Amino acid sequence: GAPTAGVGIDGDFYIDNGTNTIYGPKAAGVWPTPGKALASGPAGVDGVSIDFKGSFADLTAYKVAFPNPSLNQAYYDLALKQSLVFDGINWKDFAHDGTGGSGSSTFDFSAVSTNPNLGPSPQVFGTNASTLDQVLKNLIYPSVAAVASLSVSGSSLYEVGNSGLFSLVWSVTLPTGSTPIKDVTVNTVPQGTTLNGTLPITPNFSVAGTIPYSMVVNTQDKTTNAGTSITFRYRRYWGTSSIAQPTQAEITAALNGGTDLGAGNVNPGFTISIPPGAANNAYVFFAYANDSLPLTEFKIGATDNLGAFTPTDVTVTGKTYHVYTSNSKFGNATPAVIYSTK
Repeated sequence: GAPTAGVGIDGDFYIDNGTNTIYGPKAAGVWPTPGKALASGPAGVDGVSIDFKGSFADLTAYKVAFPNPSLNQAYYDLALKQSLVFDGINWKDFAHDGTGGSGSSTFDFSAVSTNPNLGPSPQVFGTNASTLDQVLKNLIYPSVAAVASLSVSGSSLYEVGNSGLFSLVWSVTLPTGSTPIKDVTVNTVPQGTTLNGTLPITPNFSVAGTIPYSMVVNTQDKTTNAGTSITFRYRRYWGTSSIAQPTQAEITAALNGGTDLGAGNVNPGFTISIPPGAANNAYVFFAYANDSLPLTEFKIGATDNLGAFTPTDVTVTGKTYHVYTSNSKFGNATPAVIYSTK
């Protein structure tokens, strides 16, 4: 029958199956009337059914049982592993078995992904994973890498020949989401699963240069690296001398100037203080280890005065130094000196 007011909500349609009448859409709680009759369409064409006769060794065996096949007869061919249907002229394949696998399957548990959505570095999903389920968990829920820190106790810059005690100071932090530590290695020395510590080291104190040190932290599925270094340099000296050729003692003491562990002969500038007293009473000098090339420029103020200095080689604490000494004395006006190799 027709719908009552209590049936449905606004926007609904209602079909009366008894009379093939449609009502709707319902609006403001009211069904529109009268409904509209639904016309019946023409009768459809009868479908075609398959007359399945069962399974047979092959077509020859089938024809023994059914020597005169008719339209839509079908059977399963055991030799071909196909279901065949007769179209009145030929036999057609309408279904067949799938191809079965053989042997055992393998999975590369060390597979690496460079998916940028999973982090800035390649992610190894198979580490510590013995099943595909574990690999997929590593892929879908990637863990966070450990944070490693490595430094040198004290300074990282020392004078060649320094015989002080050196140690590497290291620590590991496990952020939320990281897996447990498998091992820690500092300067190739295993540290177990300890989260922090110190490691004494004995670098070559007698050679100038930079010595690198490294640290590796392996968690259950990630590797973190950290590094540091110690640099050994020869000391540079500058100061004054009462004679044209400064003595080794004057160079090493540099009482009226300064010393540093700079890189060779390159420095933006330094100041030499002239002792107080009569004018023109001191030669000035600058000395650096002969590992660096000779100077190509030596300025006092803005003027290149390389020609006003005489270079000589002097042995200082067992090391040959290039020593540049002024050809004339300076007074106590404290000249500013800039030097460069260019």
